[in-house]
Amino acid sequence: MIQLKHKWQGWWSKVHIFDPENYEPDSRVFYIDLDMIITGDLGMIAAMPVKTLSTLSTDEIFCENVDGGYNSSVMVFGSGSLKILYDTICKYYTHLVKYLMRFDHFLEMMVWDATLIQKVLPG
Repeated sequence: MIQLKHKWQGWWSKVHIFDPENYEPDSRVFYIDLDMIITGDLGMIAAMPVKTLSTLSTDEIFCENVDGGYNSSVMVFGSGSLKILYDTICKYYTHLVKYLMRFDHFLEMMVWDATLIQKVLPG
């Protein structure tokens, strides 16, 4: 277990996964929220091509109530590729949490070219 460096509230603590100091250089990170129910083989998701970030789309996820966004319950990325996310939260945490309702909105602002898992691996 890795001790968190910051005491960020709620889902903002998820940003710690983008700190490259938590991983071996040039490693691949496959992240799943603890509240996800796994019903099958995850190998295809873990091995899928990644430009910057692969994550879920909000399209057709009933509880999201919006299409065209990101749902960060599942993410795949290179260990150092999204350090900017961690650095930005470190620097601007108090401002960002004041104006952004959710961590996923922050991802949508910062990562414009995410690979959407449902588009690459439908079904």
